[in-house]
Order: sequence, then C-alpha cells, then structure tokens
Amino acid sequence: MSGLLKIVFYRPGDDTKFYLYRDSEITPDVLQARHFNNADSCVAFRDRFRESYPKCTIFIEDAQGNRLYERDVQPPSPMEDNRSACFVEPTGFEHSGLGFLVRPAIRPGEGFCWCIRAADVPSMSDRALVTETIYGSDPINMVERMLATWGLLATPSPAPWAAQQDAAQAKTILKQFHELRSPGRMRPGNQSGE
Repeated sequence: MSGLLKIVFYRPGDDTKFYLYRDSEITPDVLQARHFNNADSCVAFRDRFRESYPKCTIFIEDAQGNRLYERDVQPPSPMEDNRSACFVEPTGFEHSGLGFLVRPAIRPGEGFCWCIRAADVPSMSDRALVTETIYGSDPINMVERMLATWGLLATPSPAPWAAQQDAAQAKTILKQFHELRSPGRMRPGNQSGE
C-alpha cells in the first residue's frame, strides 16, 4: 500500500498522540509528521521504536487516521485439561471399595484443582441444591476437606462404575465358561437325536 503513512506514539495516561518528526524527534502537530511512502520502511521504524519505548503504544496511521499493519494477538490459551474424574477411597476405607467421586475443576484464582459436588455423593443428593461444592488442590486433599466440612453427612459409596465393571466381568466369565463347555462346532455324528 502506498500513500502517506505516519508513525504515531500514544501514551495511554496522557491520552495524547505524538507523531514522528525526524529520526528521533516527535511532535504533537500532525502537519509536521514525517510521512512514509514505503510501508516496509514504516513498519521497520515502528518496530524499532516499539523496542526503544515500551511504555508507549506505537502504531502506523494512514492519511485518514486508520491504524494499519496491526495484528491482533490472542493470549496463549491455557493448557488443555486432560484429567478425568477419579474415585478416591478415604483413610479407613481402603479395601472396602467405598469412596467418593472427585472431579477435575478450574477456578479463576486457583487454576487447575479438584472438586466434590454434593450431587456426586449419594447420601448428600437431597442437599445438592443447598450444599456448596468443595474444592482442593489434589484428590486426596479434596476428600479430607470434604469430610472435615460435611462430616458424617457424607458417607462413602461404591464407585459409580463398579456395577458396570461387575456386569462386564460377569459377562466375560460366562462367555469363557460356555467356550470351555462346548469347544466348537459339534460333529454330525455326535449330535443327539440321530
């Protein structure tokens, strides 16, 4: 793009614009601003001034006052959260299969953390609307905080997926039993009823 391009220095605190006048001089008068015909050299000067004057917002304007050659840079997105809900057995219930479902969470002040909702504890499901969610730094810490807060109201329960795992295991055992009982296709001479 050719035309009259100028470099603008903007100080947010003063709410004033200054324009490049000579190599290192600036002026508040737009009529005295140095004009560039070549966009590449204008961008090179702008980049050099941005390094030298980090407290100023420095950009390029055309004759109509429009900002040019600016890229909107998105802030880096937070790391993706690949955590999944886990089942934690508190102290004293290690081998009983009873525990609590702990879910991953993200809180503005804390970042990645863990939580237990009252709706996830069967003994607390009737209080789910009035009981607050408990947050903690790790799953075990989370369960300890929850037990300290809710006390005896929160009783451990079997893992929510335990019934599904038991059904799948029973199905596998039954299939293996049938395979052992009948090893394959029956030969025509061994069939009953002939």
